[in-house]
This record gives sequence, structure tokens and C-alpha cells, in this order.
Amino acid sequence: MELWQAAMTVLNFSLDGATAVVWLSELGQVALVVVMLAANFYLALQLTPAKKLAIAAVLGLLINLQGVAFNLLQDDKQRLLPHYDNSLMPLTFYLNRPISHDEFLQQNTGLFRQTSEAAVAPLAD
Repeated sequence: MELWQAAMTVLNFSLDGATAVVWLSELGQVALVVVMLAANFYLALQLTPAKKLAIAAVLGLLINLQGVAFNLLQDDKQRLLPHYDNSLMPLTFYLNRPISHDEFLQQNTGLFRQTSEAAVAPLAD
């Protein structure tokens, strides 16, 4: 579980906090619990492998869906407190190619130009 969390931290940092990483993290945790339960049931129960896997899947989903449902029901948009992001890492962990200072300035200039053109365009109509 610690290795999975570490991998998800690096992936979250590299994908700039994409929502898909949160879902991938949750799915990975569910899969880890199901695999561990299936391995335990393989050794402990005298059932067919399909039944052992089915029992492990049902129990793993029941255990983990409580936490997933709790996270889904919480509305983070209504929270007025700042959210501290502790996943800041050195650029050596960044899987994408970091942009240079000049590229960043060019992108900002282009974005501001597009925004100003979009703001002036409705006034011309």
C-alpha cells in the first residue's frame, strides 16, 4: 500500500493534480485489498477458486466503497479553507518535460492576448 501511495504521489505530481489520478488511486486501493483477501482466502477456505475470488471481491468492495462514498459525498468546492498540497517534489520526479522560463512567458503572453481578443470580440458585435 505504501508503494502504491508513493507511485500515486509521483503520478499526481507529474500530471499536475489530474482528477483521474484520484480515481486511479482509489481503484488501486480496492484492487490491492481484493488481491490480499483473495490470497488469504486461497489459503484459508476450502472452496472453489471462483467462489474464493467472488467472496474476496464482494468483501473488498464493501470495505473500500465506504471510504470512496465518503469522499464523493464531501463537496470540496464549498470549503473556504485553503487546501495544503504536500506533493511538491523536485523536478527529477516530473515525468513530463518541464517548460523553460521563456516558454512559460510566451504561453502567458499568448493566453493574455487570446483573452483580451475574446473580451473585445463580443463588444464589436
